[in-house]
Amino acid sequence: MGSKGAKESRQMDGGESVLTFQPGDVYIAHLIPKDRPVIIISREELNRGDYVVAIPLTSARIEERESLGNCVRLRAGEFGLTKDCVAQAEMISFLPKSDLDQMIGPVGRLDRETLQEVIAAVGYVFNADCVLADSPTAAPRQETQE
Repeated sequence: MGSKGAKESRQMDGGESVLTFQPGDVYIAHLIPKDRPVIIISREELNRGDYVVAIPLTSARIEERESLGNCVRLRAGEFGLTKDCVAQAEMISFLPKSDLDQMIGPVGRLDRETLQEVIAAVGYVFNADCVLADSPTAAPRQETQE
């Protein structure tokens, strides 16, 4: 299991343990030019395929970035992070699960309030009001019929 309070989610699939990816999970991603932490933001049911939607974190120029609407400051010691950093919502990425360090699993998981801040920062990038789907301020979802 990952460290620092992450609740690793595993489901059984034909007797085999399968890692599930939850919104707010923090993973180390193998990105070019270096490994860096990312926050999974896509819904669990969308994470069952080969890809996830994630926000990368950076420890560069924190003081400059923390006041921007597209960034959320995170502190060392929280959510399994070893350095102060910011989530960069403008760098939203569609990542293959194979780029995530699944041997370690999630190093942490954002609490609901912080995950909502990250989702709101994504909304800032797209000039839209974004909230978690089960938030009291979320609009009712219309189910489509095929």
